[in-house]
Amino acid sequence: NVYQQAMASVGSSAVRREFSQISRQPRDQDEAGSSRTPALINEEEYTGGDNWLVDDVVQRPAKRQKLSCEFSDGNQTRNTSSRKPSTSSGGEGDVGNEAGVNNSRTQATGGSSSRTSVRNRLTRPKRQTQLTLTGMGVNPRSQDRSRESNTVDLTEVTQVLPRPSVRDDAGLPAAQVQSTPAGQVPMRLRVKVQDKTFLIPIPNSDSHKSVDWLAEQASQRYYNMCGLRPRLALHTREGAMLEAHDAISDVLSTNEEVVASVQSWDLPPLPERYIKACENSNTAVQPRVHSLCESQQTSASLCASSLGLGLPAFSPLLSALQCQYCIKTLVLAGNRIGDKGAHLLATAVVTLPNLVQLDVSCNGLTHTSLASMAEVLGGADQGTAGQLTTGLQTGKPLQHLEVLHLGFNPLGDSCTLALARLVQACPLLTVLQLQSCCLSMKVFQQHRRQLMDALRGALHLQTLDISHNPLGSTGVELLLKCLAQDVVTSLDLRGVIATSSNNHLARHVALYLAQPDCALKHLCVADNYLCEDMLEEIIRSLQPNTSLQSLQLSTNCKLGNQTFQAVLEAAQTGVPLQTLDMSGCGLEAPLNNATLDLLEDTAVELRNLRLCGNNLKKGDKEQIVDVWYKRWGG
Repeated sequence: NVYQQAMASVGSSAVRREFSQISRQPRDQDEAGSSRTPALINEEEYTGGDNWLVDDVVQRPAKRQKLSCEFSDGNQTRNTSSRKPSTSSGGEGDVGNEAGVNNSRTQATGGSSSRTSVRNRLTRPKRQTQLTLTGMGVNPRSQDRSRESNTVDLTEVTQVLPRPSVRDDAGLPAAQVQSTPAGQVPMRLRVKVQDKTFLIPIPNSDSHKSVDWLAEQASQRYYNMCGLRPRLALHTREGAMLEAHDAISDVLSTNEEVVASVQSWDLPPLPERYIKACENSNTAVQPRVHSLCESQQTSASLCASSLGLGLPAFSPLLSALQCQYCIKTLVLAGNRIGDKGAHLLATAVVTLPNLVQLDVSCNGLTHTSLASMAEVLGGADQGTAGQLTTGLQTGKPLQHLEVLHLGFNPLGDSCTLALARLVQACPLLTVLQLQSCCLSMKVFQQHRRQLMDALRGALHLQTLDISHNPLGSTGVELLLKCLAQDVVTSLDLRGVIATSSNNHLARHVALYLAQPDCALKHLCVADNYLCEDMLEEIIRSLQPNTSLQSLQLSTNCKLGNQTFQAVLEAAQTGVPLQTLDMSGCGLEAPLNNATLDLLEDTAVELRNLRLCGNNLKKGDKEQIVDVWYKRWGG
């Protein structure tokens, strides 16, 4: 027993025994013992009332309390767990969040009550309390009272707010909660007309409307946007045709997409459409253009060339020309369409399926314009462009185009791919004019294979005019390799050589003419710094060639009498040469008798001869006229 008492009086055993004896004492005895003398010295007696302690501990900001809000009958309840705020070393107790609730608070008095509150905080778990918020706010006065209080005994908080009630409308159906019933929402349908989609509402009072009414609404909206009124037939995306007399609510549902196919166009006369287009674009009506539109009513061609109109004044005409199926010839040369109007021009041309000739020369078009036209007419948007025609027409545009004039536009060397795509889009293309388009040898460096395939694939391309472009000898060689020699019958190479040095034009042309299947009939090599030695190669290549009928050698000042006689000798040996142009060359008087005899020979079928601009005297001219009258008559 002595040993057990000794062991119980030392270490943690003595602390547990003392704490268990204290815990067995009733609360009233602790309160009664508050009159006893405390074992520790009171703080006021020791310090004399001076606050000599220095608060050197940095107080951390309290964390934001987690809120759990529930709504009930317009009130809001917030559940939060009480947290112990950071306190200074002034002997303050824990301040709870019960400041917003009218609970009883007790002030700790004396040492025993202080020890009791400490013991209760150690032995009892923390309770969760509830704080009622009115109008989503906290009463500021209750917060001030909670800050003024030093200690709050958590054991005295016994009143707990009841659990908030569940909303009364939580169990109601969703249709009863909505302010607007679903049945009152108007029906809406999406109607796609070509490349445009319209959202058409159908009020509940008009739910009995037919499919024909929906087609009229879509046609009117398309007319308001594009100036063209189509006659439409509707069908679903799956291809099911819709009867015009069926009710919309019976065959379609809201937000469904309907596809409209154009059966025909309800077009007013061209002058009225032009005036309407001017009104829509706020542009003044051009009297000359209006008169041209009136004259087109009795003709299949429209010539609006050399008007000098810019895009703002020219765009109403392009808009009015859409779907004018009777037009076969459209001449728009000599205006200022530019790059900005190229897409509008292509949009108008794509709706003219019967177009045979298109002239857009001298309009300031660049490679950007050509790319835009190729994209609409013969590129990625070919399928979309084909939808612009009626169901009775072919799907692709430019299927009947035979003549295309692009000359006198600064296309540049970057137009190779666009030009190839445009040529491929015209299967019946016969004439292609590219004179003075700023093309050089570099035009064949990029996308040369595509251009070669396009030119060789044009089975009807007979006339190519690429004159007045600084191609050079190398550019001419590459061009001739891209052509189909058995198809091309007319080639204009006027002014493609810029200097007389390194001039191999005659050699490349001679090799082209010497091919057995060469079908060339008209050749122009004027203004290319040719001399008599160079032309001998061309004349030698003419011996086996029996197709050449026209040869233009004008403006080559070094070609003289010897060249004239050599050409006549080639014509005498079987070359069916009918036209010879040597104007502006170096012919001099007098002409020898051999030359005059060749002109009189019946084997020579020369019918057109131009020798103006040479140094011939009056006697030589009279002799040539006499021989001509004898050969061909008056």
